[in-house]
Amino acid sequence: MATQPLGQQKRGIRLPLLDSNIVILILRGNEQMVQFYNQLVELFGQNLAVSVVTVYEVLAGMRPGEEQKTKEFLGKLKCLPVTEEIAEKAAEYRRDFRAKGRTLLAPDLLIAATAFCHKLCLYTLNQKDFPMTDITKEVPSASP
Repeated sequence: MATQPLGQQKRGIRLPLLDSNIVILILRGNEQMVQFYNQLVELFGQNLAVSVVTVYEVLAGMRPGEEQKTKEFLGKLKCLPVTEEIAEKAAEYRRDFRAKGRTLLAPDLLIAATAFCHKLCLYTLNQKDFPMTDITKEVPSASP
């Protein structure tokens, strides 16, 4: 079954998919990332998304005492599951990059495939982890 894309554009900008590093910095109170998140909310409302893989990574790295704040924040984001189509695209990425002698991590492959299948813009601070040329990627700044 095909994944239903969420990536309709608003003001010419694709809807955002937030990578784990962005979510973690927002939760840890990084001023620039909190400002960036607030601007995204103003622009897109409640249409901010994360992969279920990001939810796993954030929850796995949670520090003691951060549980409530983390779960409340994640609850504000649209959590996108790994569908069969996303798994297939991630596997395609893995094969393609392995043939080029490059090993990428499964979580990054799944997050990239989520961005591809939903036609979302992936916001990440780790562009080197996402060398795919068929997805839109942005490094966040204070102005989306």
